[in-house]
Amino acid sequence: MTETLVRERAWQLEDSDWEVVGETERSLDAEPSGTSEAQDWVSVSDEASASSGLALNPQQRAIVVSVLDVLLDGWQQLAAHQSSIHRATKHPIYHLILQTKGDAVPALLSRLEQEASPLWIWALGDVTGKDPAVGTTTVDDAAQAWLNWGRTQTD
Repeated sequence: MTETLVRERAWQLEDSDWEVVGETERSLDAEPSGTSEAQDWVSVSDEASASSGLALNPQQRAIVVSVLDVLLDGWQQLAAHQSSIHRATKHPIYHLILQTKGDAVPALLSRLEQEASPLWIWALGDVTGKDPAVGTTTVDDAAQAWLNWGRTQTD
């Protein structure tokens, strides 16, 4: 059996361009120690996967969740060092997250449930093209609006 590896890269902004400053690999084939919290929201993305004709089996779904966790961790770390969210959304990792489309939604909702952060709110809007938080005035209210939206999508 072939081992599935994910390459993790550390990026740094140098003279207005992103450069790789470190790289590691880790296996996705190891048995998970528990169920990812993102899997609690997994039915949100099932419809998106089915409508694209690319239904994922459980092993593929686990790989997607693992890769998204790595991407979201990386983006969160990078964004912490940015002066604005607009700058953080220009990073290549963010664009990889966006390319996962509906599959990112469960992971983003899980992160938002753990931490009301503008990062997750912004990414959810870009991934879904929706904004259930219109009219909210605080990050906590916007986070709650997104979580309520996510719950209605799983019913």
